[in-house]
Amino acid sequence: MQNPEKNKPPKTVGIMGAGGGCGVTHFAVLLANYLAAVELERIAVIEWNPRNDLEKLVNIYTRGKNKNCPVSLLDIDYFFHGGPEEFHICMQQGYQTVLLDLGRAGEGRETEFLQCHKQCFFFALNEWKLQDVTAQKNLWKKGKGRWDFFMVFGSREARQEICRRYGLKVAQIPFAPDAFAIKRETAEFFDHFWNRKEI
Repeated sequence: MQNPEKNKPPKTVGIMGAGGGCGVTHFAVLLANYLAAVELERIAVIEWNPRNDLEKLVNIYTRGKNKNCPVSLLDIDYFFHGGPEEFHICMQQGYQTVLLDLGRAGEGRETEFLQCHKQCFFFALNEWKLQDVTAQKNLWKKGKGRWDFFMVFGSREARQEICRRYGLKVAQIPFAPDAFAIKRETAEFFDHFWNRKEI
């Protein structure tokens, strides 16, 4: 008898930032490790942006020895230089969740982001990055009430002001310097996020 779960298409999670340096790649790796280690899911991460930060990060952990794509690290498959072809492969390979690291908004990957089952949009609420936040306002206002908004950097006051002014709920990601290590606070945070509880 066939397992219906095996033929079920994977959930897709689009991860995008209002600008550069918002923590998008770090979050993608952190979430992937949570899903693999705690939720016991089969996970793929596609780096679908031109910066190659994820490739550099994984190359450090593999000491540059593994040049094949995908690179498997801690039971997670990482696809570099991703695009439609890698996405199609992932949709056929029995993954339960596929994470798309789509980089920053305004570079032409908004359609892919909007088509994902779940959208994670990042702000860096430092004073020198607030222009990036407001520059992408037309995009992220579309997701009000439906997307998950996050910040890694910035002040509590800036977060409160953005939430008040635009009616958003922006969650602060717990400090997690090592994206490959899931500590209790991080696991609790992702449990709330992934299982649709209130953060």
